[in-house]
Amino acid sequence: MDTAYEAEVLLTQTEAAEILKKSTAWMERSRWDGTGPPYRKIGRHVRYPKDALLEWINGHPLQTSTSQDSTARGSKEEVG
Repeated sequence: MDTAYEAEVLLTQTEAAEILKKSTAWMERSRWDGTGPPYRKIGRHVRYPKDALLEWINGHPLQTSTSQDSTARGSKEEVG
């Protein structure tokens, strides 16, 4: 019996780093400290599921220069 399935697209560390515009050293460090994108270990190889990587990227909110509140920028109310 043939079972059709869609294979998960797995990226190497270098391919994932290129998408994120980060170094492979950053990928290794973030994997070690648990702050980076989710990954799979297949034997001794590290692979990043493409869908999970894109979801991880989209989980980080977009920032603008006005995203900070006014107190963080150092503005003070006038005392009068």
